Amino acid sequence: MRLKVLLDKHEFSEAIKKFFTGEEFEVHNLQERALLLDAVEKGHFNIILLFDTYGLGISDIVAKLKVLDPRSEVIFIGQRDEENTAIEAIKNGATAYFDMPVDMNRFEETLRNIKEMVHIRRETGEIERLLHEKYIFAWMVSKDP
Repeated sequence: MRLKVLLDKHEFSEAIKKFFTGEEFEVHNLQERALLLDAVEKGHFNIILLFDTYGLGISDIVAKLKVLDPRSEVIFIGQRDEENTAIEAIKNGATAYFDMPVDMNRFEETLRNIKEMVHIRRETGEIERLLHEKYIFAWMVSKDP
């Protein structure tokens, strides 16, 4: 199971980059923040990693991302401010918020939880599909003695 990851344009530290190496991740790098909503609209991403170094209304961006793809897990990294950016991001659908510098243990745990959640969603979808296929004509079957 490969997770599709959309990384914001921001220069990532080597510590964060190491989490997205290997066969289990399909990484897409965003060239411009302006293309973020278009990229999500065109394809599903399991994880979207955003940095708030732009001073933009990140809460609004998170809300728009969740409307475009409710299954995407948005991880937000930024500077703690007095405007409660973290609280607003979480309220609008972000999975996690990390202050800089990022707590790598918590970051790794968050990624592990997301992987598990995606796996469970896939299994549930497969079970629902199988049940639907199995019982789609159930009403046509009768039990004559």
